[in-house]
Amino acid sequence: MKVFVSDSYDEMSKVAAEKAVELLFRIANPLVCIASGDTPTGMYRNFVKMKNSSDSNIANWNFIALDEWVGMNQNDEGSCGNYLFRTLLEPMNKNKDEYTMFDGKAQDLQNECTRVLSFISKKGGKIDLAILGLGVNGHLGLNEPGTSDHHLAHVSQLSDSTKSVGQKYFSSGKELTQGITLGLATLMNAKTVFLIVNGAHKKAILNEVINGEISKQIPGTILQKHPNCFIFTDRSAAS
Repeated sequence: MKVFVSDSYDEMSKVAAEKAVELLFRIANPLVCIASGDTPTGMYRNFVKMKNSSDSNIANWNFIALDEWVGMNQNDEGSCGNYLFRTLLEPMNKNKDEYTMFDGKAQDLQNECTRVLSFISKKGGKIDLAILGLGVNGHLGLNEPGTSDHHLAHVSQLSDSTKSVGQKYFSSGKELTQGITLGLATLMNAKTVFLIVNGAHKKAILNEVINGEISKQIPGTILQKHPNCFIFTDRSAAS
């Protein structure tokens, strides 16, 4: 793990975006896994600003969404897909063949997992860069504490903390019970992982992820085993 500590959220977002562009510049059509949530928003805004720069190939990137709430899809307010479309994919003018998202309303969620995983196969077989956030309980995507590290993609039962934190994305109360997510095996198979963490409320869990024992009860600790993991954080979250 290599840790980059910035003085502010804006600086952290800029540093992470620039590092991603540098990393992917020589890959013709890289596949990037994108997390939803507040933390990566600044990074995505930087991507949009940089999309027409001669120093980047962002216009050629393909995207795969990390996760979604079961019972929702891109058309639903508060959904992961809706956030990603508004924040990144629409401003980047991405065509439908350049990205995929989970449809949490699919009748057969196992088939939906297979469909999303097939996008990885079509785009080269591996994610070139996985951009992840970190839950207050240590989850990566919607891989909650106790999740097996052998899943490629799966339906997860949401923890109480995830159900509670997730309410902030909705204008009125929403019952959240399950998620559908890329699994830890798929994320660990990514060529490079960026973990983006900010805020004092993430300080304790970030310390566990970096310095604690690897444990299924804190899914983020598995990143200690990834050969090419970069952590971008601000001073309030840094230990």
